[in-house]
Amino acid sequence: MPMPKRKICKFKRDQRRGHIKLGAQKLVPCAEQGGALVPLNQLRAYQEGLITVEKKS
Repeated sequence: MPMPKRKICKFKRDQRRGHIKLGAQKLVPCAEQGGALVPLNQLRAYQEGLITVEKKS
């Protein structure tokens, strides 16, 4: 089992893991349901009625 030569502080350890960032999801209009904008990965679930989109007023 590998052993580190010296202790790594929490800041350096966590800094290594913070490079992956989430981007904004791409919204696509759903033609069947009145043009509601839904994320592409949830489009099929929306078309089948498994999820609903709340409209902002």
